[in-house]
Amino acid sequence: MSMISALPFIVDLDKESLPGKNLEWLSQRRLSALDSFLELGLPTRNWEDWKYTRLQPLENTTYRRAVHSDSTYNIDNTLPIFSVSSGPRLVFVEGIFRPDLSKLDGLPDTVTLLPLSEVLRKNPNFLKDAMAPDLERKKPMFVLTEALMDSGFVFHARENLETELLIEIVHMGGGAKEPVALFPRNLIIIEDNAKITLIEYFKGNGRGTYLANALTDVKLGKEATLKHYKIQEEIVSGALISSSRVFLQERANYESFKLGLGALLSRDESYVQLLGEGAHCELRGAFINRGSQHHDITTCVEHSVPGTKLTELFKGVLEDEARGVFQGKIIVKEGAQKTDAEMTTKTLLLSEGAEINAKPELEIYADDVKCSHGAASGQLDEAGIFYLRSRGIPEPLAKNLLVQSFIQEAIDGVTENSVKTAIMDRVLHALPGNCYLAHEWRDEQ
Repeated sequence: MSMISALPFIVDLDKESLPGKNLEWLSQRRLSALDSFLELGLPTRNWEDWKYTRLQPLENTTYRRAVHSDSTYNIDNTLPIFSVSSGPRLVFVEGIFRPDLSKLDGLPDTVTLLPLSEVLRKNPNFLKDAMAPDLERKKPMFVLTEALMDSGFVFHARENLETELLIEIVHMGGGAKEPVALFPRNLIIIEDNAKITLIEYFKGNGRGTYLANALTDVKLGKEATLKHYKIQEEIVSGALISSSRVFLQERANYESFKLGLGALLSRDESYVQLLGEGAHCELRGAFINRGSQHHDITTCVEHSVPGTKLTELFKGVLEDEARGVFQGKIIVKEGAQKTDAEMTTKTLLLSEGAEINAKPELEIYADDVKCSHGAASGQLDEAGIFYLRSRGIPEPLAKNLLVQSFIQEAIDGVTENSVKTAIMDRVLHALPGNCYLAHEWRDEQ
């Protein structure tokens, strides 16, 4: 079965009821993207950047488009479990906007936070100008979402805005009775000197099968700051492919942390361009997977001008038959002198069947730079386990404490304390068995 038959509605793209269907410029954009996807096809292991990730589970499932009735089930008892603030938030269930669960009051007047469908209806010219025209046509999952964009959000912060509000975007799936496919197209624009914290949650609910293929554009103006956190707790029948394109102007700061705990198949792609001098990017994350889960982290950071900085650190923990992938590339263009870039990935393998594939790369065309990369994998320190057991700590708890210590380095990069606490809680719940020193771990930070 091909992706065309797995997603039978894509051949009828111009007949489908998609947001902005009557906008000529958007229809042309969709059809152009669809032509690119049909020419490329689904990526296979013959593609270098998909060498370690197979999409066969998606091909073997026939998906349909999510409809409004798929999103009406009750999640009132689920939502507060992973909400960390009472600030503004958008909630999507099976890709459908749920205004009854969302909260938009309290937003500053200089902030726009709306579903994509609303912006296409109220201010389509803004999206026409804001959507990057140079979509990478050789990225099939990019162009697939561009063609089928049926949901998503637009976040726009005007210049000089600074707020302490934690703004949340919640994505929930798994409640539909039949397999559904979602294609969120998101846009985040932070203008000059604005400072924003944005949290995205991906939460599985129920037992349904679903595929979410999201594409997000992030644009940061001069001296803008965005703290962008993602917590992924999908159910094992879900698949999440999330791609981000991030553009930083002069002295912009982008802080990203991604926690991956769920989904049968998860792939997170980040493509960052440091376009202005003094731009600073931090990409951090952690994942804990077991069973037959597959987690893929793919990054590419391009230093286009002098004096930019990158810190990249990912920690992973795998057990049972779980598979992990890290592909990271740093590109330093000609003339991008004084670049300072560091990329590190480390993985703990808790079983003989677990596997990690790591491929860090440097591509440098300037001679006055400071760049490094490293990758390591191994098992828990037996001496450390013995030391803790000799102090009366049971073996399962001793292992958990060592895993916590291992992951902590990545979590330390989270500068928003309430988000750091939420991430720690989810790490603790993801570890095998209970950790009786949960409060002590948090209190030490």
